[in-house]
Amino acid sequence: MNSALYKKISKLSFLILLFFAIFGTAMPFRERITDVEQITSSNIINQVLYTALFLVSFVLLIPKKEELFIIIKREKFLFLFILFSFITIVWSDYSFFTFKRIFRITAVVLTILSFLLYVQDSREIVKTFKYIIYPYLFFTLVVVFVVPGAKDPQFHTWRGFTSHKNTLGQISLISTVLCFIFYKLEDSLLKKTIAAFMLLIAVVLLFGAYSSTSILTFLFLVGLSLILMMDIIFKPLGIGRTISVATATTFFILFLGLMIWLPELEKIIPALFGKDTTFSGRTDLWEYLFDEIKSHPLLGTGYQAYWVPDNPRVMLLYKSFVWLPNQAHNGYIDILLQTGVFGFLLVVFMIINYFVNFLKIRKPHPWVWLVVISLITNLQESTFLRPAQFMNFMFMFSYLLLYMNFYREFSWQKGDGEE
Repeated sequence: MNSALYKKISKLSFLILLFFAIFGTAMPFRERITDVEQITSSNIINQVLYTALFLVSFVLLIPKKEELFIIIKREKFLFLFILFSFITIVWSDYSFFTFKRIFRITAVVLTILSFLLYVQDSREIVKTFKYIIYPYLFFTLVVVFVVPGAKDPQFHTWRGFTSHKNTLGQISLISTVLCFIFYKLEDSLLKKTIAAFMLLIAVVLLFGAYSSTSILTFLFLVGLSLILMMDIIFKPLGIGRTISVATATTFFILFLGLMIWLPELEKIIPALFGKDTTFSGRTDLWEYLFDEIKSHPLLGTGYQAYWVPDNPRVMLLYKSFVWLPNQAHNGYIDILLQTGVFGFLLVVFMIINYFVNFLKIRKPHPWVWLVVISLITNLQESTFLRPAQFMNFMFMFSYLLLYMNFYREFSWQKGDGEE
């Protein structure tokens, strides 16, 4: 096989992965699962899909092994976390379940890397994403108005093709950032207009889903962007960074002061999104899970080996939490619960290493916003390094793209040629 054919196969594999990452492998418009035994039922599509992706990407990476080792050497910590997660099979009470989940994560990482190692420039990446993101946004907007099942049966807000409003909120938030990246990179009025229109749809879906975590993250990003714009405005005077830092500090002090002098805001802010100060029982769940962590603090239960319906600990938990959570609703607690302090520290080093390398990039790299989004939303949702989550897929793509950027030096603004 020649390089051109390998490139086509890598792009097709990535397109297939992206399609199922955002649309999912289950049928849309389903009723919410209330039976414990159905929460983690097997899906033959997942088994075939990820096995095929793993095998194809493994073959595609053989000719690129030298470049792959360069990426691994610079990145380190994600691969160490994957290796450690494989090792947790040894003490996992559900070793086959752990193996299946870490195998899926590995297949995703290899598929992303095979695509990035064969792609030539940033416009190829953007074009590939547009094939899936644009149709998804358009058809989701259509179904929420014409299909009754596209509304969340529990909250009566939009959920589109997903199973829950929070998932649609996450996808819409990600799509908002992606469409903004597309808009900045487009070089024609027509393409910019389409990107702007899709950006508008993404924002409409975001607020239609009424996911408090995604909306607050969106508002945080808007506020942070406005503050960073001050660097540009005042840069000619040589005080840009000073103004933005002073503004951010003042905002934080004012917010902290309001929380101290007006403590009722602690109840008012969550109430705006129909929540209480426990975030719909999540803080109670976190307290319960911290007690669980104490029984296996160093190594955890095994990767993804806690939220298994057969687990007696989970069955006991469901007696107190009748809303049947299948995650901690905090990605960091789930990492600590299932991979222990050792796995958690690998994740901490992974994040630190990412931002250290980000600061070394001189060109604009807007994909960092998707990493920031993932880090924020995982304070309320467990998508971090977890299979079958579009947020996790985009985190890993954006994360790996930064390390790939040192090798390929992609350009993410109009007018810059690829180097």
